[in-house]
Amino acid sequence: MNPTANEPSYGGPDQEIFKHAFTDPLSPCEQVYPPLATLDDIHAMNSSVAMPVDRFFTAYADLQIVGADSLALDGGDTHLLRLTYTLGGDTFHAHAYAPAHPQTARPAALVTPGSGLNCSEGIYRNDPESYHYGIVEALGDACNTYVFIKPNEDCLAFHNGSGKLNINFFVNWLLNRAQSFSAAYIVGAMAVTKYLQGRHDAVVLAGLSQGGGATLLTALQSQPTAAVIASGFSVIMDRIQWSGHNQIIIPGIGQAYSNENVREKIKASPTQFLFTYGKQESVIYRLEAEEHYSCDFLAECPNVRCESHHEGHIFHVGITSDFLRGFGL
Repeated sequence: MNPTANEPSYGGPDQEIFKHAFTDPLSPCEQVYPPLATLDDIHAMNSSVAMPVDRFFTAYADLQIVGADSLALDGGDTHLLRLTYTLGGDTFHAHAYAPAHPQTARPAALVTPGSGLNCSEGIYRNDPESYHYGIVEALGDACNTYVFIKPNEDCLAFHNGSGKLNINFFVNWLLNRAQSFSAAYIVGAMAVTKYLQGRHDAVVLAGLSQGGGATLLTALQSQPTAAVIASGFSVIMDRIQWSGHNQIIIPGIGQAYSNENVREKIKASPTQFLFTYGKQESVIYRLEAEEHYSCDFLAECPNVRCESHHEGHIFHVGITSDFLRGFGL
């Protein structure tokens, strides 16, 4: 049967699979990677984030940064930091949207986005429509603010020119090889953190939702000056977890980062932590805001500030700004 006007013709098995693979929206920004044309191209991009799970748990101490350069996209309107680092004998890359002219005399901040597609550019542009809106204001002009970009998101899409690769084509593929996409991107955030710590006297990490969970995992290894975790940690999740394949999946993370282990790591860290929860959130984080389960659990940690507020799933600007002012930021 010949294809109709509404049914594109796909040439060969690669292209037949492509019509199912590239279904996520592609950001309109200039892309770093060229379009993928074959299954071998997809395999190569997936292999670029093949982070063995067993390397995750000591990744910050073990990784070595071997190069850093700046990229300009969109006619110079977009600035990227690109790091090259090694871990376990393999070479990886990590990217973050960056200030055009970073000043090492000022503190640096790294924001890790939460779940959702193509979230980093909205943070970088300070877009009011982004659910992360408010963190740039809270960090203020005193910080050089960087925004971490997950692989296959924003300008780092694994794409065919019109759509980007959906998670069904890489998350399980990696897990079935004892690798983890979540581990890959969080180790990338650790690499950016390590680079910034080598250039700035103070470094702040911040994340909301999944980005808050990733920020906590990054901070527990990297020990930055401060970490802002907005709706990103709940003691409830040690007993039951409601999440999908677009959330953090690192086999063994529940044992290594049990509630008690997290609390002990926090108490032993020089980092100052802020945890926030909103009373207009849904289910778990609303319960946290109302019942203070995690705040009570972390109450014995002298370096933790834990706050509830009357808003939703947001960075609370007032609470965050007040917390950061305690460090002269």
